[in-house]
Amino acid sequence: MIKKITGAITKILKNEFNNIDVYSTDIEAGYNLPCFFIKCNSIKTEKLSSKIDTLYINLDILYACENKEQNQNECFEMAEKLRNLLIDKYIKIDDDLTFQIYEDSIDIENDYISVSVDVEMYLIKDTEEDLGYMENIIID
Repeated sequence: MIKKITGAITKILKNEFNNIDVYSTDIEAGYNLPCFFIKCNSIKTEKLSSKIDTLYINLDILYACENKEQNQNECFEMAEKLRNLLIDKYIKIDDDLTFQIYEDSIDIENDYISVSVDVEMYLIKDTEEDLGYMENIIID
């Protein structure tokens, strides 16, 4: 499921910023600036009922700036763009799966921004009740 969620976020970022690379793993060297990194920090599942689970995921979306002279301005602008593009929106994975991103925090440093977000997704289990036991009941 994490791969589907990060894939959906990557698709949104690539559609909006088609000339900026998006990575979902840590890269030591060899990447071009500017770029995005998506990192999963934690996953939690909460059982709502026998058929519905809620999946909570905390992700960091990191944007590494390109312009060394204008870093702060570039970071402020990108933070606002990411907020408008991703936060409090329903994001569709496929016809049956959507999730919503809630902002946790935005940290702006000298040459990058880190947007920590919480993803919430409801997982509906496709379990059919076994009503075959009713056939064995005899009423006098």
